[in-house]
Amino acid sequence: MDKAAFLDLYDQHVRRGPADVRTEREVEAHVIRHVPTDEHDCWIVWSQLTGDNADEVIRHERDLFLQRNRLVEWKVYGHDQPADLADRLRSAGFTEEEQEALLAIDVDSAAVLESDDATEGEVRVSELSDIERVMNVYRGVWPDHADELERRFEQHMTGQSTGVLVHTELEGAVVGAGWMTFRDGAQMAELWAGTVIEEARQRGFYRRMTQKRLEIARERGMRYAAVDAGPQSRPILERMGFQFITSITPCLFDPARSTLKP
Repeated sequence: MDKAAFLDLYDQHVRRGPADVRTEREVEAHVIRHVPTDEHDCWIVWSQLTGDNADEVIRHERDLFLQRNRLVEWKVYGHDQPADLADRLRSAGFTEEEQEALLAIDVDSAAVLESDDATEGEVRVSELSDIERVMNVYRGVWPDHADELERRFEQHMTGQSTGVLVHTELEGAVVGAGWMTFRDGAQMAELWAGTVIEEARQRGFYRRMTQKRLEIARERGMRYAAVDAGPQSRPILERMGFQFITSITPCLFDPARSTLKP
């Protein structure tokens, strides 16, 4: 994979591309914001700053969300400028979260799992009728994000079906789930929210759910799949052939926890 070419494609179609369902895309000279029309968290998904204007733009964005009383996550990618952008955000009152890695794979070159990797459980494509059982997994693993995930799943699984949810069942219980959306213009699938309950980990379920999503991406005509990977999933994905593209540092500003006044 040509990593530089992929990163250009990712910046163009993902970071500067359309917003999610029911989310306003606000384009400014130096940043692009995604602001849900309900009260869920906001994102700054792209920025183009210099050492001369970065601090001023950061303060403007911080104060804007302070006035709106909305939590915002500024996603800082390894190639974003200036190079000390995350440090500048921390100085302005943002909190740095655990670093992630942007990984990608050429879908056609992804290896197929051997049959002996699937000795227990079953990976299924989820229907709307499965949502409640699937959400029990997310409420246990990521309770703070479960409501937002449920909203996204239901929106994408209706209408134009712009997303696919898969889950793993073991002895009648859902023990893991994973989400995927599509960027048809870039022939790119984005894999999100893959997780397995603690009692069922290290049994290959995450890997099999990833493989299932890659198979669906291939059937849909996607060329690439991309993942924002944390430290737990990254080794699994790299063993499957995913390549490191760049780092991602989420920086949060929460007006509810700030001593600043609007």
